[in-house]
Amino acid sequence: YSSMFCRDWVHTDIVGKTCEHSGEESLSECEDEGGWTAVEVQRCSRAVSGGDLLRSVRLGPFFSVPGQWRSLMTHSLRGLLNDGDRVVSFVGAPVTEAGTRIGFPPLHVHHVHVRKPERSGAMQPPVGRERASHWFETHGDYSRGDDFGVGARSAAGYATRLPEGHCYVVTSAEQIDLNAEVNDVRVDASGASELSYYLEAAFTLAPDADCKPVSKFWLRRPRSRELPTDVWERYAAPSTDSVTWWSGKMPSSGRLLHAWLHTHRSRFGGLLLLAAGPEVVNCAALGITPADGVDVAPVRN
Repeated sequence: YSSMFCRDWVHTDIVGKTCEHSGEESLSECEDEGGWTAVEVQRCSRAVSGGDLLRSVRLGPFFSVPGQWRSLMTHSLRGLLNDGDRVVSFVGAPVTEAGTRIGFPPLHVHHVHVRKPERSGAMQPPVGRERASHWFETHGDYSRGDDFGVGARSAAGYATRLPEGHCYVVTSAEQIDLNAEVNDVRVDASGASELSYYLEAAFTLAPDADCKPVSKFWLRRPRSRELPTDVWERYAAPSTDSVTWWSGKMPSSGRLLHAWLHTHRSRFGGLLLLAAGPEVVNCAALGITPADGVDVAPVRN
């Protein structure tokens, strides 16, 4: 994981911005353009093992205090990637100046979204990057393991690696940008020191055309029945064992290579993706009593 990070950084003219606020409910504090301040964006490129090429950007430095949330954004990351590049892995993570990853806690990566426009299929209009906002991404619940702090091994989960022999062929490279939220989850205590970090986004590119192209398919949960007006389209996940399910139909055939769960929360136990209709859910066997107008149902185990 550490070998993916760069050392020789150069300044770019890419526009980067940051806004400090106090939580998920206070993002509106950053809606006013005057709430944002400029932040430096640097770039690095180098060869890595196996002939692959690493291309990275980083924003910062930032100086975080306990309880602080930070919104981050860039304008187009021009020159980072080119049309036809073949991405085989991605890492988005807070790091020290030397490139050492920082785990959760002390920093929770609410999200790092690398966004770009997408073609939505035959006879359909393209989807802008404001909606196609999850091309490559990192979330705090990608963390693997229970260690934390600077140098945490659990932050290796922030790396997305495509299956061997596969790659994502880049399109619309000049329109790629980045959007992120990082929050300092340390307890606000007297004498707590500032934590210095950068946010780094790194792509590993395959050197040739031998890899098999893949695409990303987004299975989004339906809007909550309990919280229908929630601005973030969230739903209530209880602190007890429970389950929620929904069904849909894939618009085209294909082979599923890998799946990620995007929830922003650590309490989720997992995801089952079943090639079946909703009748496969046996409520009696699971000890589930469904109820109208709710999103989740308690389970025995």
